[in-house]
Amino acid sequence: MILLLAALALAATLILTPGGRRTFARLRGRQLLMPAALALLGALLAVKGELFVGGGLVLGALLWSGRTQRSRGTAVEEDAVERRRREARALLGVSRHAGRETIVAAHRRLIARHHPDAGGATDIAARLNLARDLLLDDHLS
Repeated sequence: MILLLAALALAATLILTPGGRRTFARLRGRQLLMPAALALLGALLAVKGELFVGGGLVLGALLWSGRTQRSRGTAVEEDAVERRRREARALLGVSRHAGRETIVAAHRRLIARHHPDAGGATDIAARLNLARDLLLDDHLS
């Protein structure tokens, strides 16, 4: 009975996090081990009669797992932005520290070859334009 209640508390903790049911599928993530252990301990204490202490631990586990998911989501978004910048630099053939003039010159050189009016592909020209815009936006901000 105790193990069943503990398993239910653990499942509820994982399902109620901001990541939703996907979080339950990522059980092997290290960031969820501590909140899961706290939820399990809290459920066991609640069943043994320590309702306030156990409930506090389960609530703390819910809050901790929510914080972990939010911070992890921010890191993933930052990685995606940096990856897009890296791909844009590779597409234009410029270095990380390239200036505005270098980016514009590389774009002009490549777009002259790949522009649809010059016999190039539309999708490649669009990718070159997006890469230029992304890198130039970084210089403005």
